[in-house]
This record gives sequence, structure tokens and C-alpha cells, in this order.
Amino acid sequence: MEQICKFCEKGIQYEKGRQFSAHVRNCKQNPQLANIHRKLGKKLKKRYRFVCKCGREYSLLITPHRFNINKYRKHCSWKCSNTKQHTQETRDKISQNLKGRRVGAAEYSYMGYEDRSCIVCQVAFKIRKWSKRRTCGNRECTKEIFRINSKGKVGGYRPNATKNYKSGMYRGIWMDSSWEIKLAKILDEKKIVWEKSTKHKFIYYDKQNVKRRYYPDFYLPEYNIYVEVKGFWTEESKYKVNDVIRRHNIRLLILESEKEIEDIPNRLSNIGVEELGSLARLMTLSM
Repeated sequence: MEQICKFCEKGIQYEKGRQFSAHVRNCKQNPQLANIHRKLGKKLKKRYRFVCKCGREYSLLITPHRFNINKYRKHCSWKCSNTKQHTQETRDKISQNLKGRRVGAAEYSYMGYEDRSCIVCQVAFKIRKWSKRRTCGNRECTKEIFRINSKGKVGGYRPNATKNYKSGMYRGIWMDSSWEIKLAKILDEKKIVWEKSTKHKFIYYDKQNVKRRYYPDFYLPEYNIYVEVKGFWTEESKYKVNDVIRRHNIRLLILESEKEIEDIPNRLSNIGVEELGSLARLMTLSM
């Protein structure tokens, strides 16, 4: 199809009506073209010619607004831009700011450095102000400061320092150790209902009188008893258990070996007899 534009009076070939209407809207002879472009968020660009400092002419396609506010490229190429020369006024400002400064190894204060002395060998060294290092970087000094921070517990055998248990998932529930997984399997074999959830929690206070939470390992709703699987004891854990029992008077059964875990069905069948003994044994733990 062909139709004549009412502005440029040219015959326009088109297949769809929107193609012809697009030409009429954007026709250069359309007196409303500037308003249309402004409404559409478009900016009309013009080509301006400039002369670079090297004497070479170059042109830019920019909007009149950018030209009026002097916001456009001032050089013909990146090479000319990188070889920009400061004016005399700018040179004077730079010279004034650099007065009294020495650029070199003797003076780093304005670059964020400061003088420190090694806390081990007392040797002076320079380092960034925001760095937390307090040694000169010597290997022996680093070893010594590590020994001091670790309070002498470096090397050799340390009790309870090795993780001899394996954690994992069981029935979609996270278990902290292989003993807990074994206990859960035994309870399932004996069809004993158990729960392991963070909703079972008790508030206690440590030796520094800080408020903390205690989460038992298991809860047996049929017996209304909590079960704690404990491989080894520390002073903090002993204090924690005793404080929880004293404050909340809960029935807590502690299993300290795999043999006790395997024997838990028999202990639960005699829980009426063993209950007081378990509580008494807990309360007599050394503080």
C-alpha cells in the first residue's frame, strides 16, 4: 500500500497502518515533532564541531542542553585526554598542598601510615593505621604472640580437643552426634515416642550471671522426662545442668556412654525407681 504524508508530501510504502502512522509522527517536517519527542522522553541531538588542544578538529553528536551546560568531551581522543596539562592556577594549588611533605620512605603519615613498636622484640616498624597487627612480622615474633594469645596451649595433647563423633540427619531432624542418632534409632525400635525441638528450652544463668538458654537433647512425652546425651563433662556444663534442675525442677536423664544408651529401655521401665537416683546424682556433680 502507498499513502502520501501530509507534511513532506512523499508517497510512503507500507504493509501495516502503524508503519505509516509512525512515519507521520516522526516526520522531520512535522511541526509537533519536538513536543512528541519530549513526551516520549527522547532528546533531539545535534552535531557540534570543536577544536582540540592539539589543533585537530572533531565533532560530537550531543543534545543542545549538554552543549549549554558545557558537559561534553573536551578532547579529540583518549591520548589527548591523558596528556592533559594543568593550568598555572591548578599547579599553584597542588604545590601549596604538597608543601612540607616528603614523598619517600622517611615520611608516610599523610598516606595513612604510623610508627609502632613490636610488642615482642620492641623493634620499630611502619604499618597502616587501620591494621591490627602488633608485631614486626618476624616469624619468631609471630610464633611468640600466638603462644601468648593461646595461653601456652600450643602443640601436644589437649583433652577433648578431637571431635570423635559424627553429626547428621535422621528422619529429617538434625542430630549433633552419632550417639544421638543411635539413641533415636533405639527409641524407634522400642516404639517410644520422642521429640527433639528447640521449643523445649529452659532459662539459666551462668557463673557470670549471664542469662542463657538450655536445650535438652530429647524429650519423651509418655514419661515426661528429658534425656541428655553427654560424652564428657566440663565445669560449665556441670554448672549449667545443676542450675537448670534447681530452677525448673525437671526430670532429666543423663546418658554418658553407649552402654547406657543401649540400656535405656530397661531404665525407662524402672523410671519410677531410678528417677530420684538420677536427680540426686546430677545434683551432686562437682561445681
